[in-house]
Order: sequence, then C-alpha cells, then structure tokens
Amino acid sequence: MKINIRYKKNIAILDIVGAIDINSSALIETVGKLLKRNTKRIVINLNEVDFIDYNGLSVLAIAYKNALNNKAIVKLSHVPLHIMELLRIVRLDNVFNIYKNVDKAIESFKPKKKTFREEAGIEHPLRRRFKRLGMDINVYYKKAEGRPEQNLLYSGLAGNISGSGLFLRGINMLPAGTKIDLDIVIPETKKSLSIKAMVIWIADKQLQPEFYPGMGIQFLEIGQKTQEKVIDFIEKHIAK
Repeated sequence: MKINIRYKKNIAILDIVGAIDINSSALIETVGKLLKRNTKRIVINLNEVDFIDYNGLSVLAIAYKNALNNKAIVKLSHVPLHIMELLRIVRLDNVFNIYKNVDKAIESFKPKKKTFREEAGIEHPLRRRFKRLGMDINVYYKKAEGRPEQNLLYSGLAGNISGSGLFLRGINMLPAGTKIDLDIVIPETKKSLSIKAMVIWIADKQLQPEFYPGMGIQFLEIGQKTQEKVIDFIEKHIAK
C-alpha cells in the first residue's frame, strides 16, 4: 500500500494505492501525524485500492475513530463497488461519510443549508446504491473448522442481507476471520439455505452502538441456485 498526500486549501487528501490489509498500519500512522499537525479535514481517496479485507476494514475504522477523538473529520471518496459492498455488509456505510469523488468530498466541507431529507436522516451520498433487505431472519451458525463436536450451534437474527453477505445480530460473537457454516431460515417455507461463510467484521461498540452486538458475514461458498433463492427472496420482500 502506498499513500500520497496532497492538500487543497486546509484539506488533506490521502490517495491510497494498492491493498488495505493487516500490513496497512501506515494509514493509521499517517492520519495520526496529520492530527498532530492540527489537520481537521481529511479525505481518504480509495480510487486505486484494489483489495481490502477484514483487517483493512479495522484499519479504516481505527483511523476514523482517532480523527473523531481529535475533533477531526474523515470522509471517503471514490469507493470501488466491491469495497462499497463490504462496507454495506458490515454496516459501516452508515458510519463513514462517502462521496462519489474527491471534489464532492471537498465540497461537502463547505457550510450549507441541509435539505429536509438530509436533516431527517433519510438521504446520504451513495448510501442507497445497493439494495438491502432489513427484515429480521432467523439464522443458525457454528464454526466450520476444528472438531465438529466442539463447535456449538448458535442462533441469531440476520438483516441487511444481499446475495453476497449479511449482518448478523447475536450475543455469541466470533472473531473476524472465522469461517462458519450458516443456515438461513426462509420465513415462508421454514426451510433453510446452507452457506459457507466468514466473519469479516465485529460491530464496533463506539462507532456502531445501534448494531452492537453483531457481525458482518460474507458468503464464501454459495451455489448458484442458493444465491438465486437469496436474491429472489430479497427482491420479493423489497417489492412489498
């Protein structure tokens, strides 16, 4: 990962190139240095980021929290679709301020009168790009690795479901990176869809108090027919 820093007036723009993963602590350090210089407005440009994993999500979240703790503002721009999908699954799209490009992010720093929809919290840049289903759905899950007899079966409620993942509410949290066997119970039929998945994010109590405790789950192995059933289920209930 490379970080190029440029400025537009008093706004620092971080152009990130490459992958954001476990080796990307330089992003946290760079934001920290800017905060020490009393930089209060930062835009992180993800246009040239080709990969991000659950460790990378944590890096972004830590940088964002550090800024908040120092009364600074961090905004994201040029978020690629695959990264936007991950943010959506783990509900970080409800935390970060996300803009189409750097110019839009910079413009958002200017004081302006908010529209009624913005004041009411029902409109936000790019938040509604993806379809989502927010209804609670019963799910069962357990660790996929290790001794089967030691892997306890847990239950929870899934929401924010898409064809590639879901957000799972439950008191039995598993560490990020844990592979799980997931059964989604379809309400109408009571039949379950079995999917191999992975925990990619644990809801942050400070950033996401309304979603804690909960986990972002990404589907790893999902057959075409199973995925079609998930998508059909979503489309049907969104239409309602």
